[in-house]
Amino acid sequence: MPLTLQVITGVGWAAAVVEGEIDLDSRGVLADAIERLEREPVDLVIDLAGVTFVDSQGVNLLVHVHRVLEEAGASLVVARPSPAVRSVLELTGVDTYLELTDEPHASAGLPCPWTGSNPAWRPMPSRRCVDTSMPPRARSARPAAS
Repeated sequence: MPLTLQVITGVGWAAAVVEGEIDLDSRGVLADAIERLEREPVDLVIDLAGVTFVDSQGVNLLVHVHRVLEEAGASLVVARPSPAVRSVLELTGVDTYLELTDEPHASAGLPCPWTGSNPAWRPMPSRRCVDTSMPPRARSARPAAS
């Protein structure tokens, strides 16, 4: 399955929804996004719920992005890793190095309201959103608007 990447950006943050396979063949699709992060680091949440396969190249890519962002004072959160991704991250021990969450937004620091076609990114009354009027590190969670 070819890799697709949907990116939503804001001031000081970005959220990426990745679907398909993350491997050597998909490196080209991700190259531009990685280069931009290296030039303009922001807090990044990457949603991997739609990823069906990840190989060592994909794991190395996540570790590389984490290091680049950490060195710049920004952060990476891997949100909703699919069972295939979680299994590889656990097997390699990278799950203890990266910040993982099963939540697509509040605990991952995504703003509200969500956009895009993925229904998991829309606010729901039982979920929480993040106040984006403050810098990413100082944001406080608040209830989602109904």
